[in-house]
Amino acid sequence: MQQHPQDLRAPHTRLIIPRAHDCITFFLGSKERYQQCFSARPGTYYFTSGWLEVPKRRAAEASAGHGTFLPARTLSVASEEYQRWVEKFGEDQARYLLEVMGDWANHYTHGTLIDFDFTRPLDCQAEVQRICREKGWQFEALPGDLGLLQRWLDGPWPDEQFLIVAPGQKVVPSFDDQIITSAPA
Repeated sequence: MQQHPQDLRAPHTRLIIPRAHDCITFFLGSKERYQQCFSARPGTYYFTSGWLEVPKRRAAEASAGHGTFLPARTLSVASEEYQRWVEKFGEDQARYLLEVMGDWANHYTHGTLIDFDFTRPLDCQAEVQRICREKGWQFEALPGDLGLLQRWLDGPWPDEQFLIVAPGQKVVPSFDDQIITSAPA
């Protein structure tokens, strides 16, 4: 039987899962702050120091001969990845892939750096401002909050912030402000 990613189950061990939409919730500190930010500016792409670092590592891996996908903002007809697509799929399909992979940015109007004191020496703000200028987005910086991560590690785990999945249960979407719930497996 094939399991889907949403079929996270706890056959023998209790699971404690933060109620989070995605990783941005962790960097903003709570699902409530995530929702506030999303509601205030739905067309916002969020940046973190880690997001900015991954393309650099992937580019280094690619130049070392490891095949890897580079994020759309670094792809061009001159990139090595594009040339591999041409070899694998042909020129027309490679151009189509380049267009589709670059289309993600058209749905955003703002770029927001989630900023932490410990990442300021990395000068992420200048890089995100540059990306925003290239995309025609407005730039904003928000202070980050790692409180949700700290509460996950330390406990206690109140129901409004965390789902506790008992053995024999599985995680399912709740389609409300709780984000996820559990059901019999």
